[in-house]
Amino acid sequence: MKEIDRMLFIKRVNWPRESGKEYLFLHVKLKGEDFMWFSRPGENRHAQIARSLETALQIPLGTIDKDKPEQNIGGGAVDIDLQGKHVKIYGESGEFGAYDRETVERLLTAEGFTAEYI
Repeated sequence: MKEIDRMLFIKRVNWPRESGKEYLFLHVKLKGEDFMWFSRPGENRHAQIARSLETALQIPLGTIDKDKPEQNIGGGAVDIDLQGKHVKIYGESGEFGAYDRETVERLLTAEGFTAEYI
């Protein structure tokens, strides 16, 4: 399967398994597709989230690069209420900068979530 075909079958948002505070997230555009990827246990830097997304998509490590403006990379932190389908978003990534609010909101809305920006 070609790389772009494989990406079309991957979820664009990887929700954490539990509601909670202080998850990090990364927003990135790859091959025209937007992804919002949340931190997993032990991932406390946005660069680690980028590697996790690359692994999930089975693309070469280092593909996600803050110096590629077409990737529209940014990140922040969130508190997530999975049952209430609500996300509180705050801050921005020290490594990748601010996320694109309009795109992140579109991704969240498509998943049935509402967002509050702090």
